[in-house]
Amino acid sequence: MTKKVDEIFKEKQHSSNITPPAKEPGKVSRIAKKYSDKIKKEKNRERGFQEYIGKTKKETDYRDADNPLTPFEKVKAWFQNIFNYFKIHKSPSQKAPIKVNPKHLLIILGAICVALIILSSISDTVAKPFKAVASIVVTPAQKGVNTVGYWIFDKIELLSDLKDVYDENKELKDQIAQLTADNVSLRQKEAVLNRLRKLLDLKDQYVNYETIAAEIVAKDSSDWFATFTISKGSNDGIAKDMNVVAEGGLVGIVIDVGPNYSTVRSIIDDDNSVSGMFEKSNDLCFVSGNITLMKQNLIEFHDVSVSVNISLNEAIITSNVSSKYLPGLLIGYVNDFQLDGSELTQSGHVVPAVDFTNLNEVLVITQLKETSD
Repeated sequence: MTKKVDEIFKEKQHSSNITPPAKEPGKVSRIAKKYSDKIKKEKNRERGFQEYIGKTKKETDYRDADNPLTPFEKVKAWFQNIFNYFKIHKSPSQKAPIKVNPKHLLIILGAICVALIILSSISDTVAKPFKAVASIVVTPAQKGVNTVGYWIFDKIELLSDLKDVYDENKELKDQIAQLTADNVSLRQKEAVLNRLRKLLDLKDQYVNYETIAAEIVAKDSSDWFATFTISKGSNDGIAKDMNVVAEGGLVGIVIDVGPNYSTVRSIIDDDNSVSGMFEKSNDLCFVSGNITLMKQNLIEFHDVSVSVNISLNEAIITSNVSSKYLPGLLIGYVNDFQLDGSELTQSGHVVPAVDFTNLNEVLVITQLKETSD
């Protein structure tokens, strides 16, 4: 190493003997000054380099004598000498870039890599400094690259999962919509089935009468079914004054008939009046609708003798003396009663047996009352 440095110093000293060109006539003195400054700079560089060489030799000799340099320190000193050489001989005025053939650079780098591989396989002492450098430089860079790579991979995987979730969510929404529609349809069918079963049970209650089931297709504008239209008419055997019943008891009477429809007036209509009697005592009364009581789900009874013993929740049914209604049909239950102002009769309110706020199907009794007023 010392020999190479000495040779470089001699070559530099030889190249520093620069003689300025002869001053041509007509040239200004600044050219001579320029070359003079250049020579001074070169001498200063040579002086600094010589001092560094002497210092390096002393340190090297000292280490060689008492404490030999380790292979790592030798490599480090070699690189430091080359660095200082280029640092001292760098010309600040030189602007032209150094052109290096890429092929040559590739060959040099390849040769260095091969040499390092061979040295690392032969001796761990030689490979140790390079491994240390690699651990300092390469490991953090590799860690950073791995971190970025894992982050990008996670984001790509997340986007893929989100797409799968979106597709699955869309499919589940379609299934929910279909199941909701099926559920609504099933509930409607179940409701119809339950109503038909109730009608069948109701028909069993009136087994002594011939009945026709009909669906309510229209009603008046009020919330209660004071008057309404059913889906059966004269073509189905329906006639005027036929009694209409539903779950619970009496609904009303047919007042108008068409070929395919019929109109029914219910017992809650204030134009309707039914001849009834108390189920326990068979005492007669009249039951009428009242528009003021309709929202309270009540109708009224009146013209009951003061001698009649009335009980709360007592059933009232159609009487045998009714001109249009068949006997024994349940009308409702006594809600309250009181003595009239004349103190000769009693009156009160009745809760209808039929829920007139929610009617869908009814039964029409095709048998008419044989006697009339």
